[in-house]
Amino acid sequence: MARTYTTRTLLPLGQAKEEDFNFEIMGSLQEFNGQLDQHQLPLQQITFDKIKQPTSSTQYASVDGSYTSYMTTQSYSQTEHVVGNTLARLEFNNTLWNGPNAWIRLRDVLLDDSVNVGGAQLTFNALEGMLVGCAVIDFFFDPGEYIFTTGEPALTAYRLIAYDEPYYIEWGVFIDDVCVSQSGAIWPRRMTLNLPFNAPTSSKLCKIDIRFKIAFYDTVGDSQQSGYNVDREQGLQYQGGNLWVRNQYR
Repeated sequence: MARTYTTRTLLPLGQAKEEDFNFEIMGSLQEFNGQLDQHQLPLQQITFDKIKQPTSSTQYASVDGSYTSYMTTQSYSQTEHVVGNTLARLEFNNTLWNGPNAWIRLRDVLLDDSVNVGGAQLTFNALEGMLVGCAVIDFFFDPGEYIFTTGEPALTAYRLIAYDEPYYIEWGVFIDDVCVSQSGAIWPRRMTLNLPFNAPTSSKLCKIDIRFKIAFYDTVGDSQQSGYNVDREQGLQYQGGNLWVRNQYR
């Protein structure tokens, strides 16, 4: 954006020189006449990149709902998960889970359950400047349930497995394998999370993806109370979402 401040200050006692004002006015006139650009820097030449119309690219779009729109000063990229008949789910006994401190790519979970990978990862050609965007994640962290028999006469009852403080999920947005935004701990529940992010970037092929780490109660390694059986395993169920980013060129 153009400068809004004055480069020369007024002299003491209220006196002023004409050049204090003329210098600023001439700058605006030079910009109007095409001698300066919008940053009031000398304009060397007008290239086709400065005046070309916006274009949309599907070069890195592997599923419906993924696209990039390139413009003269910025670009927009978006990918959206199209919910089908099957919802992706990662449970305690899934081989993708390697403990509560290991990040898991959402894209790997979607691929593991053979559903479309939209909403999990973006790939596009970035130009030097800033990346500003948001990940929208609709998910259900299922605490799971035990089933057991109690009382006289015998009654069937249920109890949540992962219901206490140590069992949580954290979401993060990664740009080229660097975490730039993190949600913090979220306890078992169904919710829609908005996770904004921003970061500088150079001119390169850029990849943005969503990851999470989740803590489960070890129903196999830890001893269970007598008579308790797993009725429904703990798990993360992905309900859908959207990932978008704006690349503001320098």
